[in-house]
Amino acid sequence: MDVFINKEFDFLDLNKSQLDIRNKLNKKIQNNDIQFEDVSCLCGRNDSDLICSFDRYVLDQKTVICRYCGLIRSNPRMTEEEYRNFYESDTYRLLYCDENIKEFYRKKFDEPDKYLNDGKNILERMKKFKQVDESVNILEFGCGAGYNLMPFLKEGANCTGIDYGKIGMEIGREYGLNILQGGLEKVEGRYDIIMMCHVLEHFLDPIATLKQFKSHLTSDGLLYISVPNMENLGLGQIQNAHTYYFAPDNFKYFTECAGLKNIDLGESQIIHMYGIFKVENITPDLNDLLLSKEKMFRVLKHTRRKEIVKWLLNLLGLSKR
Repeated sequence: MDVFINKEFDFLDLNKSQLDIRNKLNKKIQNNDIQFEDVSCLCGRNDSDLICSFDRYVLDQKTVICRYCGLIRSNPRMTEEEYRNFYESDTYRLLYCDENIKEFYRKKFDEPDKYLNDGKNILERMKKFKQVDESVNILEFGCGAGYNLMPFLKEGANCTGIDYGKIGMEIGREYGLNILQGGLEKVEGRYDIIMMCHVLEHFLDPIATLKQFKSHLTSDGLLYISVPNMENLGLGQIQNAHTYYFAPDNFKYFTECAGLKNIDLGESQIIHMYGIFKVENITPDLNDLLLSKEKMFRVLKHTRRKEIVKWLLNLLGLSKR
């Protein structure tokens, strides 16, 4: 069931720098210079069907769907050590960004009305459940340069960011943010709000990692998570850096497995979604998982039909690209 069948037609328009990075990574993968591992689905099963053999950059990466629960994941995927090097070396950011990465980050800060809408939206969503002022301590994990924190900083909140990337850390500090370089080992103390914007899908063990973050929340603390919504499946959603891909129902189920109750769920950036969670022992409803499976297999069939039509039009020279 390889949904995306046409590499030459579907991949993003990459600049020379991105192409060089992509080609070097593919060469390393083909020469077995990058270590991969097989992993089970979060539901514990191993039976799966192939969705795609490459990602949106046309990197060699297999993406599969679990036959039991419908959760999409990368398999095989890079090992923990390989992923860490991928992020710490800023290879991930340099591949992701089609412009100078320092200029990209600085624009986020220098043109707030244009680029800081995500942070403003998150602030407004959080204000429905918690007052944000100088008494509030906030952590954004996987913050990049920390630009999502700026609206919170202007409200007087005490803001900390953590990210593997060195460039983002340096730029964020230029703009007065407390940004630390590293991973989970850098998380200390307790926070009233913890934010993870497009980070959960990068974790190698999302449930165990969420349980770790729970221990860093205050008694009435809230966790904000945004992720791609795979009910909006397209090649643009597929990245080698993503380990697990969620849809609304299985997002709810697996966060409940970590002891988190969803108190708000909505659309983010049109094709993505967000959830706000509080700590609460809750029994996950298996029906959510089975409902998600039904929806995702329908989404796959619909997407494959569209891709076949696109491939035929391209073959006949009738494509607009």
